[in-house]
Amino acid sequence: MLVPLPLKAIADKHGVLSPELALGYRAVGIAREEYDALDDVRAMVCNTTPARFAFDALLGSGNVSVHDFGQHAYTFCHTSTGSVLRLKTRAGVLLLPAWCRSVEDRFLRSRSSEDFAVAAYQAVVSEMVARVLTAPADQVFLARRYRCRPVGEYPDVLCRFARCERCEAWTRLNRLYDVEGFLLCAACAEIDPSWFATAARSDAADTIR
Repeated sequence: MLVPLPLKAIADKHGVLSPELALGYRAVGIAREEYDALDDVRAMVCNTTPARFAFDALLGSGNVSVHDFGQHAYTFCHTSTGSVLRLKTRAGVLLLPAWCRSVEDRFLRSRSSEDFAVAAYQAVVSEMVARVLTAPADQVFLARRYRCRPVGEYPDVLCRFARCERCEAWTRLNRLYDVEGFLLCAACAEIDPSWFATAARSDAADTIR
C-alpha cells in the first residue's frame, strides 16, 4: 500500500503503520487545510495511541499535549485567533472484525497464529489505513468548530469566581474561557489552558522587543 512519504517516515521511525497512526496523520492534515498552515496551532490528543507520534512529528512535541481520555478525538486551536477545531473519530472507523481481535489477543499472549490468519489480519489493517487516509473527511471525523478565548479582561480576575455554564463548577475567572458567548472551564471547553498561556508569553515578549 502506498502511503504519503511523511507518514512512511514516521512509521519507519516508530516501527508501526497502524490505523491509529494514520488517523493522527489525517487529523493534522485536516487542521493544516483548516488554518492554511500550522503556525500558532496547538493540539490536544485525547488518547495514548500511536496517533500522538504523527502529532509530535508534524506539529512538534512542544505544541502537543496528550491526555489519556480514552477517546479517538483531537482538538486543534489557532492561538492567535482562538479558532478551535475538534475532530472526533466516527464510530466504526477503527472497528476490527471479531476474528481480527482474536488474532491480536494471540499476539499479546505471545502465542503463534496460522500464517493465513496473520496475512488476512494484515490485509484488513491495510484496508483500514487506506480508508482513514483516503475517505472524505466527514466520513472519518465528526468536526466541530468554535471560538475560544480566555477570560482575562477584569483587573481583579484572580479574586473573582463564576460558575462554568456547562458543568456548573465554581471556577476562578482566569481559568474560564469564553466559548461562543458561554463561560466554560477548560474541561468543558475541551482545550488545554497551556495553549493560551504560551500565546500570552509570546505576546509579552513581542511587546518588550
